Order: sequence, then structure tokens, then C-alpha cells
Amino acid sequence: MQGLCPLSWLPQIPSLRRGFPFGFFKQVTILFLTAISTLFSPIIFGTVFAQIPNTTVYLFGSQSVSTIGIVGGHTMPVNVKVDNITNSSGLAAFSFKISYNPNLVSIPDANNDYVADAGTVSIGPFLGSSGKQVRCSDGYIDIDLNDSTKRYLRFTCGTLGPTPAAPTGSGVLATVNFQTGNTIGSVPLGLVSAQLADNTANANLIANTTADTNGLVAKCADFNGDHRVTSSDILAVVRNYHTANLTYDLDADGVVSSADILIAVREYMKTC
Repeated sequence: MQGLCPLSWLPQIPSLRRGFPFGFFKQVTILFLTAISTLFSPIIFGTVFAQIPNTTVYLFGSQSVSTIGIVGGHTMPVNVKVDNITNSSGLAAFSFKISYNPNLVSIPDANNDYVADAGTVSIGPFLGSSGKQVRCSDGYIDIDLNDSTKRYLRFTCGTLGPTPAAPTGSGVLATVNFQTGNTIGSVPLGLVSAQLADNTANANLIANTTADTNGLVAKCADFNGDHRVTSSDILAVVRNYHTANLTYDLDADGVVSSADILIAVREYMKTC
């Protein structure tokens, strides 16, 4: 199913159809989302009408510290954030595609229908922050038939109607709750594509750049068996600094380093 326009299938999602009101408003809603679908169709994809410089869409962690997850079936939340929406009409819709390594993290899909389980992908606060109604697709999973180390998650959201005004500025577009596996290691997370549409009648594309990040699946820094990372656990890592004690080597690189101390600090008060 790769190669499809990210928005072209949006009106066909059953969960969306159930959420729409009946009658005239339903028809208007479907027409709006169909228009957004047309906007991102392959015919005009890549044509950017609203030239807004310095707008960035990135996976949280790419501009600060990396996201850290605990090995063994724990949730590793990753935020998709937009910075610097300066278009005067604001942001009315977005779509993104994230690549990830399924050998290290996964998108929960209990019935194997290539649709993320409920709660795995959720809308962030930014798109609806001005009071506009928001409708989103399910999170859709694509398999890379040529590369077993890559899978893709697609997610699309749009707002309804021209009023109220759409949001400008910066904020979180969505949160993706990856699930860690049983392997410790660095997780490359790539923002393969990100499309933004403004709140005009033509729903013009907003120019943007993207940034990837690397997550990290590490051991849990719980050493006293109380199933919670506390200050005493962090101190235990510090005391073993520059040793080869594998118990406190959270990233499994063969030595207890400053990176392991940082991991323990990031895991503070997490339940293991």
C-alpha cells in the first residue's frame, strides 16, 4: 500500500465515518476532507504555494536529547512537533510518515490489520488549540518489502470549516507510543515526509523542513528490585562510573559511562 497519497484514503476510514454528524454537516465534512485529499494527491504533490520559510517539523529529541525507552515491552512516546507556523491563515491540516526499525520498536497492532491499536497514535494539542474541530485518520502501518529493518507509520489530521482562525506558532502535532522489544540499541526514527496545509480556500501547502532523531532502547535502572528508578539507583550508576560492571551498563556498550548516568536520570521515577 505504499505509494498512496497520505490523505487520499482519509474519508474511507470507518472510525471517521462513525464520528461524523448526519445530514448536511456530514456532507460538508466529507467534501472538506476530500478537498484536503486532493491537495496532497500525486498530481500536485511537491508544488508548494505558500512559501513560509523556517517552518520545521521534527521528532521530539532531534533538537535536544534523544528519546529513551526501557527494553521489554514498555511504551516509548515520541512527539511530532512543528515550529514557527507564521502563515497568517494558520495551520489547517497535516500529514506525516515516520520510518522505524521493527526489530527494536514496534507499533502495537493486535489484530494484524496494519492499523495501529487505539491510543497508539494521538492528536497533539496544537492543531485544535484555536478552537477548530479536528478529525484524524487511524495510524496506518506500511511494510517495506525490500528492507526488513524499516516500517512506516502514516497519520493525517484536518480541521473543519474556515472559522475560527487556525493556529500559528509552535506546538505538538501528535504523539506516537512506540513499544520497545527485547533488544537494546539505538533506534533510528526518520520523518520521511511531512505535509502542512494552511487555512485558506485552496488549502495551500506550507513549505517546511524536517528533522529525524535517534531513540535509545536501554536497560531499566532499577537495581534494588522495587520496580521503580529512584535516586539510589542513579547513585549506583554513578558509583560504577568508568567500570565494566555490566549490571550498570544500561546501553550495553561494555562500560559504564556518562551516557549510562544520563539514561538513569531520564528514567527517574519510571516503573519497570
